[in-house]
Amino acid sequence: TTGLFPDLHAAPIQPHSILGPTWMDDLCITVTCSTAHGVENKAGLAASVLLETCMNHGVTPNLQKGKTEILLSFRGQGSRILKQKYFSPQQGQRMTILTEYGTHYISVVGDYTHLGGLTHHTGTSRKEMRRRIAIGNNAFNLHRKLLFQNQALSADKRTQLFMTLVTSKISYGTESWLLDDVRSKTYFNGAILRLYRRLMKCPPDSAIQDDEILVQTQLPAPEDLLRISRLRYVGLLYRCEDITPWALIRADTQWMHQIKLDFQWLWRLVENTTKLGDPAE
Repeated sequence: TTGLFPDLHAAPIQPHSILGPTWMDDLCITVTCSTAHGVENKAGLAASVLLETCMNHGVTPNLQKGKTEILLSFRGQGSRILKQKYFSPQQGQRMTILTEYGTHYISVVGDYTHLGGLTHHTGTSRKEMRRRIAIGNNAFNLHRKLLFQNQALSADKRTQLFMTLVTSKISYGTESWLLDDVRSKTYFNGAILRLYRRLMKCPPDSAIQDDEILVQTQLPAPEDLLRISRLRYVGLLYRCEDITPWALIRADTQWMHQIKLDFQWLWRLVENTTKLGDPAE
């Protein structure tokens, strides 16, 4: 699989091409193929069509590193050779793109920050998770004395401010996360609970248990933060049902399985207060 992230120096336009009827500045084009060399060929073709379409409409893409880049994920037969070709310093880490307007070069990267979220070539969320936790800690440090540890403010008010200024920054983009290994889950749970402890101003050697932290702060458990984010995203998908790519979403079986578990979690909370049926049925 590959993702092409172009940076376009133009207002929104409407080209009549395979790229679709509307085209904004932040664009990600994804292609896939059953072979590693097929991914390489499709990526080159997609980039060529993109550049030619831009230039046909008087748009000059910014092909500098960090702007327009190609993220490649090679697997299977031939992937080792292609990884050496694109990711070794000797090869320049870029792809040559041929168009009617000449030869162009686009940087090949292992990860890319798109619309505020970091996409990694492995498809995992570990690097983005650590980045989000760091952003949350920075936000806490910025307002620690004035707001979060200000005893002149009530505990409820400090919790509300924490959810608004810190949790919101950590939760951005988490609707797509799948922490499917123990190491990632342990890191995320520990990082969130440490922030909760800082909000309560617990001493480092405090023996207070995690459950007590959650009760006193009235904040959601780390795992529940992710569940809430995913369920909100499902709500957004249904509100945009006419343009939601349902077939693509159903093909992501891991995410679909997690969503089913999230609905069961929600059902256990509300089953005695609603006439809706069990989502499993």
